[in-house]
Amino acid sequence: ANIGNSVTSIGQDAFCGCDILETVSIGNGVTSIGQDAFHGCDILVTIKIPDSVKSIGNNSFASCDTLATVVIGNGVETIGESAFSYCGNLTSVTFGTGLKSVESYAFYGCDKLQCLYINDIVSYCNIDFNEYYYYWDGNFSSNPLNQNNCNLYLNGNLVENLVIPEGVICGNSLGDAFY
Repeated sequence: ANIGNSVTSIGQDAFCGCDILETVSIGNGVTSIGQDAFHGCDILVTIKIPDSVKSIGNNSFASCDTLATVVIGNGVETIGESAFSYCGNLTSVTFGTGLKSVESYAFYGCDKLQCLYINDIVSYCNIDFNEYYYYWDGNFSSNPLNQNNCNLYLNGNLVENLVIPEGVICGNSLGDAFY
């Protein structure tokens, strides 16, 4: 599917359950991706969300069984609840520098997630991972670093030692990455 630059929003359920959608090109006019927009697109492999998008809705890419790579543009500020949940073959996610909030269960069930790529440690440390609501059940799935074997890459390099700049507070953004 080629979503042109004149489209400003991908609505709720727009492509939900579309089992023939293998590729999607999202135009630079799109500013939001609605709830369940691509939910259950079983053969979608890669998604690149352009800088023009500000929000990714709840469950928007949930249960995309073959989704392996997600690149989130610098304009995205919010990733909704369960947005990428149960993408069982997801191995790589790239966060843009504008991300401010990742809602609960955003990456729940993404058991093969191995790589989280970022380009700026300060912007990453400022992301609010809204996972504390579910602390009681041990589920930290809004933060990809809390998935088994997920590694952090800064500017393409595996982070093995990290020096947090003075005055920067990381809160829960680093998850269990260095414990």
